[in-house]
Amino acid sequence: MLKLRSIIKFALLLGFWFLLSGSMDWQHVVVGAVVTALLMLFWRSPERRGGRFSLKPLVYGILVALVMAWEILKSAWHVACIVLSGCKVDPQLVWVETPLQSPLSRVIFANCITLTPGTLTVSLEDNRLLVHALTPEFAGGLRDWKVHRMLRKMEEMA
Repeated sequence: MLKLRSIIKFALLLGFWFLLSGSMDWQHVVVGAVVTALLMLFWRSPERRGGRFSLKPLVYGILVALVMAWEILKSAWHVACIVLSGCKVDPQLVWVETPLQSPLSRVIFANCITLTPGTLTVSLEDNRLLVHALTPEFAGGLRDWKVHRMLRKMEEMA
């Protein structure tokens, strides 16, 4: 049963690779097979421990990406309104604490902040981020940001 799952996962990943690459020449086939094999190494450990493979974190990760895209659009609109209306900006540096445990989750959170217009992660030190925010409203919104809560939930799933 374990081998069948591995073969199915390999075929799905390789198929996804072909879909993204848009080509089936020998270079894409070789690179796709190598990349797929490397991904299989990462996915191998839960099965070895007797755990179950779950698509739930992957699906939730896609949901986080969609929510992040929406947050970027909202923030871009807000920044445009501030700039075009001539409102005075009040840039500030604020420290934001995060309960995220893994370094990868913290880096993803820092990148999400940087991708959002009006904010920029200046520094990441342990569980604290130094963030430049265009307005106090942007700075205050980071402390209980939906993306942050979703990343915490993803961390609990892992």
